[in-house]
Amino acid sequence: ALAKAEPVFVDVDPDSYNIDIASLEAAIEMIKKEGRLKPKAIIPVDLFGLAADYEAIMAIAKRENLLVIEDAAQSMGGSADGTMCGAFGHVGSTSFYPAKPLGCYGDGGAMFTNDGALAEKLRSFAFHGKGETQYDNVRVGINSRLDTLQAAILIEKLAILEEEMVARQVVADRYAKGLGDIVKASRNLGHGRSAWAQY
Repeated sequence: ALAKAEPVFVDVDPDSYNIDIASLEAAIEMIKKEGRLKPKAIIPVDLFGLAADYEAIMAIAKRENLLVIEDAAQSMGGSADGTMCGAFGHVGSTSFYPAKPLGCYGDGGAMFTNDGALAEKLRSFAFHGKGETQYDNVRVGINSRLDTLQAAILIEKLAILEEEMVARQVVADRYAKGLGDIVKASRNLGHGRSAWAQY
């Protein structure tokens, strides 16, 4: 809402349930042809613990000069091609809602970027639009500071995240073996590790 952006939805890949690259390409072309909107960003959701196809997404983003904002709320602890989820795109984001792979006991979230100027702006948005000093509000912002209780819980959960990912893989393998012929579920397409969220 703060960005005053209008979302354009694209279809999902039937095996991973992540953003379908052909559908993304078609949506970008449709928007450009229609002329009413101008594409600004791609926001892939790493659904059910699997990373989206960031190699293809980043190539499209570079060609079209688009920002990529990774929604890694369900994939924290997962990886693709040697990169941890949350580290793809220009900005990675996650939720610490209790049902997420890296959840606390309340609400919260985080954003990750390697761009110093963007990080400074994100911190400002998260702290009421703060500028140089606490009461120098330079933009419309929100209060999204994580409280200390949730931070303490996350420190402990982060320490055991790798163990939890190994345990989730064991359970996912058992589900796939026992239910594979009965239920169609998202599949790890072999380019990394799933966090098996909501599995």
